[in-house]
Amino acid sequence: LVGMTESISGLASLVLALPVGLLVDRFPQDRARLLKFSTIFAVATAVLTIIACLTDFVLLLYAALVLLGVYAELSSSTSEALFADSVPQGHRSGVFTTKAILQTVGGACGPLLSAFGLLCLGDRWQPYQMKAVVIAGSVLMPISCIPCFFFQDPPVTGAAEAGGADDSGAQAAPAAGGAQDASAEPSPPPSNPLLGRRFGPFRAWMVPWILTFADFLTCIGAGMTVKFFNLFFIEDMKFSPTDICWLQTAYPLVIAVFMKLTEGVSKPCGRAQASLMFFSSNVMCLFLLSQVRSLPILLVVFLLRGGFANSTYPIDRSILMDFTPSSQRGRWNSVESLTSMTWSGSAFFGGLLADSHDYRFTFAITALVYAIACVAYSPLLGLVPRREADMGGAGGAGAGSGAADGMAESRAAREVPLVSAAAMVAADPA
Repeated sequence: LVGMTESISGLASLVLALPVGLLVDRFPQDRARLLKFSTIFAVATAVLTIIACLTDFVLLLYAALVLLGVYAELSSSTSEALFADSVPQGHRSGVFTTKAILQTVGGACGPLLSAFGLLCLGDRWQPYQMKAVVIAGSVLMPISCIPCFFFQDPPVTGAAEAGGADDSGAQAAPAAGGAQDASAEPSPPPSNPLLGRRFGPFRAWMVPWILTFADFLTCIGAGMTVKFFNLFFIEDMKFSPTDICWLQTAYPLVIAVFMKLTEGVSKPCGRAQASLMFFSSNVMCLFLLSQVRSLPILLVVFLLRGGFANSTYPIDRSILMDFTPSSQRGRWNSVESLTSMTWSGSAFFGGLLADSHDYRFTFAITALVYAIACVAYSPLLGLVPRREADMGGAGGAGAGSGAADGMAESRAAREVPLVSAAAMVAADPA
C-alpha cells in the first residue's frame, strides 16, 4: 500500500512536471496568480481525503493523491521561482537556509500533534485511530494554504537575471519574453569572469546539470530506504504509534539544527565543500545503521544521518538558483520533480530487497548509491566560488521587495521521510 500510494502521487507530479515548469516560465509575471490557483487542488485533496476516510472508499483516496501531486507540483514550481527572484545573488544561501529551517520545523509539528492525538485515542495500530489523525491533518491543509495569497510577483527590472549559468551568454533572455529563444540575437560576451570558470572538462554552465544528476542518484538511493524507515522501526524495533510520532518530531528538528551548521561551515569553506562534507558523512551513518543493534545508539545514528543528509538542501538550492536565469527557473524546478519521481521505482526495488533480505541490507545498498552521488557532485568543488559574495556580479539581482510576504509549501529537504507510512500499515498490522 505504501508503494501504491507513493506511485500514484508521484506519477501525477511526473506527468505535470514539464508542462508546469514551462507554464511558470512562460508567464513570469503571473506566478503569484498560479500559486493562488494551486490552492484549489489543495482544498479538493483535503475534501476527498476526509470522505475517503469516512467511507473507506479507496478510489477516492487515490483521486485525492492525484490532486495532491498536482498541488505539490504547481505550488512548488511557482513559489520556488518567486522566492529565488526575490533574493539577490550573493545572499541566497542564508535566506534559503532560513526558509528551509522554518519549513523543517513546521514539519515537526504534524507528528507532534499526531502523538498527542494518539495518546488520547489509544496508542495502538488500529484503523480508526489512524483515520482520525489523517482527517485532522486534512482539516489543517486548507489553512496552510493561506500564505499563498500573500505572494506578489517581483517588479520587472528590465531583463531577466543571467544567473551565471552559461559562459557563452546564450541563456540570457528578455524578461517580458519569458521563453523566447535568446539565440535570435548575438549573445553578448560574459560580463563576469565567473561565467568562464572551468574545472577539468567541466564548465560553469554545467552546474545545474551536475546538481540534477547528483540529485537523481540520491533519489534512487533514498527511495530504496527512506520510505521504509518507519516500517523498520515498527516491525524490527516494535515501535508504537506514538513512538513513531516522537521520532518523526525529533527528526526535522535535528535537520533544522544541521541546516544552520551547514550554512556556518559554508562561509569559510565554501558552499559546495560544506555540502559534500555533510552529505558524505551521511554515507558513513547509513553503513552504521546496517550494523548497529543497540536501540539507543541506533536512534542517535538515525538522527545524525538525517541531519547530515538533509541539511545540504538549502545550500544546493542556492547554488542552483545562482547558476540559472530567472526565465528558466520554472523548468529547473520541474526537472527536480522529475528526478524525485525515481523514488517510486526505487521504492519498489527497495521493497523487494527488504523482503528478500532485510531493511538493514537496503541501508547498505543505499549507502553505496549515495557514495556514487558524492562522486558525481564533486566537480562543483572547482566550479562554484568558495565566497558566495563573488556570485553577486555574475548577473543582475532581479530581486523585488515584495515577492513573498508568506511562505508556500515546497520541498523542504532532499529527503522527506514518509511520516504517514506508519498509518498506512494500520490496515495490515504487524
